[in-house]
Amino acid sequence: MKYHFLSLLLIFQFLDVSEEKKGVRMMIEEMSFLISVSQGHFERCAATIRTPMLAPGIPFNKTQNINISDCDHGKLTFNVRYPRYPPDPKVASVVDVSFASFNIDNPPTCSISWNYTYRYPTQRSYSSLPGCFTKVVQPAFDFYVEHSFYFKIYDWKGHFETTIVPE
Repeated sequence: MKYHFLSLLLIFQFLDVSEEKKGVRMMIEEMSFLISVSQGHFERCAATIRTPMLAPGIPFNKTQNINISDCDHGKLTFNVRYPRYPPDPKVASVVDVSFASFNIDNPPTCSISWNYTYRYPTQRSYSSLPGCFTKVVQPAFDFYVEHSFYFKIYDWKGHFETTIVPE
């Protein structure tokens, strides 16, 4: 009787250890962004463009040049992360966007928290497109120039994959 109890205990322990939690995540193949640029007090240039579909994880030196009207040009790169900690039901992934601007020394970068959907606008002035904003102030001769960048997810292609979620 004693050995039967121990063997049952071992079997239950083994079943508990071998049980894997599975999750589903979207693997992004391509994305398109809206990029808005607003530059300084002296140039007064503002423009918005939609990028072509781009693949994630491509380094700056391998991406195509993107013209934002006559305001700016440069190369855009992005990566998609799948954060595990802390678990947040509103955030399935984070898209890190960087733009190697012609006018700025260090590429402006920001992160977009995203759950693979468009957002429901809570006010009239809010956008349904998930996005992020960053501002860069850079010295130029004897004054400072301010550059503002908006990055918004416009469209995407991807597929769902089943993954094993570590505990």
